[in-house]
Amino acid sequence: MWSYRTGAGGGNFGRMFHKHDTVLADINEGIYNDEAANGYVFQRKWTTTRGEWRWPRPSTGVWSCVGLSYDGGSAGNIPIAYRDGVSQTVTTVASPVGTLATSTDAYAIGNRISDNTRCWDGRLCEFAKWDVLLNANEHLALSKGVSPLRVRTESLVIYIPLWGTHSPEIDIGPNHSTGTVTGTTIAVGPPVTLFTPKNFSVEQVVTAAFNPAWAERSNHLIGDGFVY
Repeated sequence: MWSYRTGAGGGNFGRMFHKHDTVLADINEGIYNDEAANGYVFQRKWTTTRGEWRWPRPSTGVWSCVGLSYDGGSAGNIPIAYRDGVSQTVTTVASPVGTLATSTDAYAIGNRISDNTRCWDGRLCEFAKWDVLLNANEHLALSKGVSPLRVRTESLVIYIPLWGTHSPEIDIGPNHSTGTVTGTTIAVGPPVTLFTPKNFSVEQVVTAAFNPAWAERSNHLIGDGFVY
């Protein structure tokens, strides 16, 4: 996923993406800005204790490609986080306990679905997820502007470009989900995209919710894209 951060976001915890149902504490997976810790945090639900990991964030006012590879096959595994194709130092905030929990709940991009109080302050686009672990070279390629449609195509499960040219927003991955976008505006995209994705700000109530027809097929999460 590509992101462009201009501020802390709602509650100082602006969401890049968030997956859960209407229960606030029941997050299945997501990445958010941790303003106080000056980092980005990935959360993944396990049956007893949710796993949380943090890595350094870029400065405000710059485009950055955010990538993550996580293998939920073991509670001891630590995600590999990438910023512009470069692996980052990841700190474990909370170690997961139990077994990995799966969910078919909707994705929210730029906020959380339940109350819309965690709006991302900035721009987001090119959200993609695979059911395999991408390697370092593939993350690097995505950071250079290679489309998710050209990376492990057979394993791509969702690709929501958020170009701002469709209503409802489209998923051009294999499952062709559609999403509802609320309160966003068109903004200039990153240098690698041909279109102008959606703009999010703290003042707006924004939810882009996608409810794919597919169930989660593996324990792996990759989030790579273009930020706007």
